[in-house]
Amino acid sequence: MKKTALRLPQCPVSPNCVCSQDERESHRVDPLPLIGNLDDCLASLWQLLEKMPRARIVKKTRFYLHVECASFLFRWVDDVEFLGDSEANVIHLRSCARKGYWDLGVNRRRLGRIRLAYQGELEQKLRTE
Repeated sequence: MKKTALRLPQCPVSPNCVCSQDERESHRVDPLPLIGNLDDCLASLWQLLEKMPRARIVKKTRFYLHVECASFLFRWVDDVEFLGDSEANVIHLRSCARKGYWDLGVNRRRLGRIRLAYQGELEQKLRTE
């Protein structure tokens, strides 16, 4: 599979965004490791995202997923993006608030929960194969 030359958008200066491709430590998160092949990993990630409350998949391509996640209380929308990179053996991720300056760590925690669910699901699939 060919590496995609795309990059996720850089986070703004405000502390309401995290991204695995951002160089600034305050905005950086680790990408998701590929566990198996990219197609299977993105398919598993897509299935996980479909089950998330208040999440709506906006765009899905072979290498890219874009999800809108609404907050529980005010229904503010955050953009969550995933970009597969088979050459680097990772899925890059980004979560950014559309409104406001500070997100109180919501986007970082969201990606942490997605990471745990993704790794758990894929590790279980590998054990059953």
